[in-house]
Amino acid sequence: MSTLLQRRRQLHAAERYRQLRATVYEMPLAIAAAMLSGLESTDTLRVGEYSDGDGACPILLAHRNGAPARPTRFAQAWDAFCGVERYEKRRAATPHEVRMLRLLLQQRIMPSTERRLRPSTPAPVRPAVPAPAAQPVAAQPRELVAA
Repeated sequence: MSTLLQRRRQLHAAERYRQLRATVYEMPLAIAAAMLSGLESTDTLRVGEYSDGDGACPILLAHRNGAPARPTRFAQAWDAFCGVERYEKRRAATPHEVRMLRLLLQQRIMPSTERRLRPSTPAPVRPAVPAPAAQPVAAQPRELVAA
């Protein structure tokens, strides 16, 4: 496979991820929380279909956990992210796809202040610097008197 073709596929994958991220961030918090709760309670997440006997799509999981609406834009972005045209290739989601969706949903429902305040890596511990010793007060300069 040529490097140009590989690069083109990487760009398309990055764009599909951005679209999925945008739809997750646009959905109401209640739907995101219900979807995440459903994701934690199932073994099989489906792509390209609403449900089968073994698993369900993220939207159905959200609905089963009390989500008030069915976001169809999310379904399109989810299927595109997974590389599946609607009802063309019905399959179980890969572990990578499930992990990416879980991370996006967790980021969505985490308060923005908590995201900003929590460092991604711990700050280095700096050794304590001793306070400088007290310096004697310098004598006040005297005025010189001409003799």
